[in-house]
Amino acid sequence: MVMKKNSQQQQYIIDEMKKSTINEFRYHYQNYDIGFAANFVPHEMFLEIEDLQEAFEIGMSEKEKQMIEGDNMSDLFREALGELFLEKIIMFKDSSTVAVTQKGEDMFIVPDRMYKTP
Repeated sequence: MVMKKNSQQQQYIIDEMKKSTINEFRYHYQNYDIGFAANFVPHEMFLEIEDLQEAFEIGMSEKEKQMIEGDNMSDLFREALGELFLEKIIMFKDSSTVAVTQKGEDMFIVPDRMYKTP
């Protein structure tokens, strides 16, 4: 299997998409009222891939928009999600929904820590 090599600009955008995805989960976790039960009930939050991609697009800078001109945004976003999956940070519920894994929650959500690329 031959892996496609991304340009530096494409990899930068993919890394920004990964940060945006984790930040969306952090935001939703902080605004999800689970109260006292949070200490006793496993927390599972699923977000739609389409919503995650839209959140990234809304927050894109003009520079980022120029960087991906000619690239397929959906392909880059799927690649970003694939990398997060391989890092065991997210899991797929189905083809349109993802959740943070326990590892991802322990690393970024509960301590409210920013995602940094490995």
